[in-house]
Amino acid sequence: MPHQKLSKWGMPHRVLLENAELQFKLALAIQTTRHLSNRPDFNYLASFSYGKHTAEHGELMLTKEQEVFASILLAHSTTYLCAVQIDSVLGEIVPNRFQATDPNIRSASWIVRLIRNAFAHNPFAPVWETYPECENQTYSVQDVISLETTGLNGKPVVRKDYGGPLALLRLLHFVKTLLPADPAASLPTRQ
Repeated sequence: MPHQKLSKWGMPHRVLLENAELQFKLALAIQTTRHLSNRPDFNYLASFSYGKHTAEHGELMLTKEQEVFASILLAHSTTYLCAVQIDSVLGEIVPNRFQATDPNIRSASWIVRLIRNAFAHNPFAPVWETYPECENQTYSVQDVISLETTGLNGKPVVRKDYGGPLALLRLLHFVKTLLPADPAASLPTRQ
């Protein structure tokens, strides 16, 4: 299968996926930290300015309860970000991906497209919007993720519909396996 070394945005596809993975992992870490009873405090800026605008400490600070809720929203929105990035990369590296002969690639393409579309119109209250050709289908990437579309159209997205955030992370890893190995394009790992 032919691959471009760089995306149309000038970055290697692997780096684009790894950027989404980094944000995903950070969002989970922040969410976990905010739920600890002995959690460390966030450090808020005394002020922040950019261009002609300035915000003071009181405008930037969250209460402890808001921090917990915002951490949940961050993890939620990172799901959308991962789906968008996976969808973009698949769109560039797999010609006619929705009709691919490999059922895993075809299913991966439909799953991320449907998740992306559900979040696109209302990210904090996503609703499934399926296409007629997607109705009453089961899309499955073996041992990674699956989505049963029967009866989903118009319903709120529930994580268990697609297997949850870790299934999406595993799908991101699956898509990385479709890329040529390029160690120079990878981000550094934790020591």
